[in-house]
Amino acid sequence: MLSSAIGTSELDQRLAAFRTKLSEMSLDAFVVPRADLHQGSLVAACDERLAFMTGFTGSVGLAIITDADAAVFVSQLYPEQLDREAPPAFEREMLTEADVGQWLARSLQADWQVGFDPRHLSIFWHDRLAEFCNHAGARLVAAPDNPVDAIWHDRPSAPDGRIEALPEDLAGVSAASKLEELTAELIDKGAQIAVETRLDNVAWLMNLRGCDVPLVQVPHAALVLEAGQRPTLLLADHGRLERDGVRVPTSVDVTSLEALPRVLGHVGGPGKTALLDETYTPVLVRDALRHAGTHCVLEPSATALRKTRKNATELAGMRACHRTDAVAWFEMSAWLAKHVPEAVSNGASLSEWDAALKMIELRRRSSDYLEESYHPISAVGSNATMSHYHTPDKGSSIIRIDAPFLFDTGAQYINGTTDTTRTYVFSDQPPDGFRQAYTAVFKGFFSLATTRFAKGTRGDQLDAIARRPIWDVGLDYDHATGHCVGHRLSIHERPIKIEKTHNPFALDAGMVVTIEPGFYRPQTETQQGFGIRIENIFEIVEDQDGFLRFETLTFAPIDTRQLDRDALSSAERGWLNTYHETCLAVVEPRLSEAALDWARNACAPV
Repeated sequence: MLSSAIGTSELDQRLAAFRTKLSEMSLDAFVVPRADLHQGSLVAACDERLAFMTGFTGSVGLAIITDADAAVFVSQLYPEQLDREAPPAFEREMLTEADVGQWLARSLQADWQVGFDPRHLSIFWHDRLAEFCNHAGARLVAAPDNPVDAIWHDRPSAPDGRIEALPEDLAGVSAASKLEELTAELIDKGAQIAVETRLDNVAWLMNLRGCDVPLVQVPHAALVLEAGQRPTLLLADHGRLERDGVRVPTSVDVTSLEALPRVLGHVGGPGKTALLDETYTPVLVRDALRHAGTHCVLEPSATALRKTRKNATELAGMRACHRTDAVAWFEMSAWLAKHVPEAVSNGASLSEWDAALKMIELRRRSSDYLEESYHPISAVGSNATMSHYHTPDKGSSIIRIDAPFLFDTGAQYINGTTDTTRTYVFSDQPPDGFRQAYTAVFKGFFSLATTRFAKGTRGDQLDAIARRPIWDVGLDYDHATGHCVGHRLSIHERPIKIEKTHNPFALDAGMVVTIEPGFYRPQTETQQGFGIRIENIFEIVEDQDGFLRFETLTFAPIDTRQLDRDALSSAERGWLNTYHETCLAVVEPRLSEAALDWARNACAPV
């Protein structure tokens, strides 16, 4: 990961060199998305082009650079982080169609050539940018070479990590069976071709795991499937399969990822129809298929939707890994409760990064642990007002007893993936307004966690259930209330979300989702900033009457000391007591003596 500590002067020098390169390429502007060929939220170090150019290290963003202007567009999660990391030379904008379009209307001139790399720009954003350029009299053009790479002289090498097969006793279904099901669905829709470039989709289909992208457990790969023909798996350095002793179904051809345009040209042709997901497919794929005469239909990936519904083996693995993770969470909570006050009283210091490293140490005690599932959000005080705060490994803030501490961290285990957030206070005197907000967040969490809902219900129809108790006290939060979680894959599994924005996909039994309401109060001259989030992972299960409900998979203690107990209903008290009783039963035989003493007190009935 590129560090946000890149100096402004160095970033300004890169911007000047980049503009010189654009002039040499006869381009007037260039689009730099935070994406690689695979359009995921995490990329390898060699693909961190947006961070290299702007200093912004968040997972969602896009920059547009002209000879005179430059802007970085980010999601609603990242404005504060953008302010901290990007130099003044870049304007700060929101990553919405309206904001991007308005900025281009102001900045572009007629007859300008706006370059882009077709490997890195999704079909969705290509088509919107092309329309905006046309309105300004400019033209969006594919660049044969990426100018960022041309000036990035010490660009990291492409990853060459180990690839492994996920055995069927962990995957539950063979790769051959998954490919057959996808082919049958393709034929039912009257299409002949499906192309998957999203890494977690390919890894799931082929029962492969790897380490080319940090924290996601995937190799760089793509899959091209044509009904009635042999599927083609494309891998970066496909010789690694033989090197690592990995076998794929004999019915699958294997070739180099660099051969993707050639393979698409071969399978495409007049009279054929290809299904492409516009959000997660680079425009390179559509261009190659159209060049061969193929009709391209844009619709959500069938693989992505199928993958969200876990099979019985995947669900068993997810349940097991969360019980393992629970031990680390109890040990961590007990460690924080002891060491934060001790460090302060002894004149020592315990940083956000120290806490993140301690959690990794505790998780490593399990032989099933592989790596973290995302960069930890270990945030004290006003740092936690950024809901996706990027905790630096150097120079992180010191955890204090007079400031709330938000800790959001998850792990990859051999049998599943975890994602949990807890908020701690180490003083009996929390900031003004904290107790009311914390209680409202818990009420929102409880409200959705205990909801039963009919089949066919979407995430946007459930979102307000979690927000209602928070809205009741005049508060809100800007992020989604929940998302699907992959099985030893991406922590944010698309396309299912629980959020305000309309999501056309219904929740269903077998999905594994988070519930994570929060509240984030900015720092001002008169009030202390803090962030609050409570997050568990749940399995969606079907009751006998056909209704669906959430069944908890996470067994981490919730800090009850900061709750306004007089404001809790009997149902909320009962849920908390039962939850903590279950948590203790899960972890008691495996906790250290010190952690067990702390746990019995922390899980006492309210």
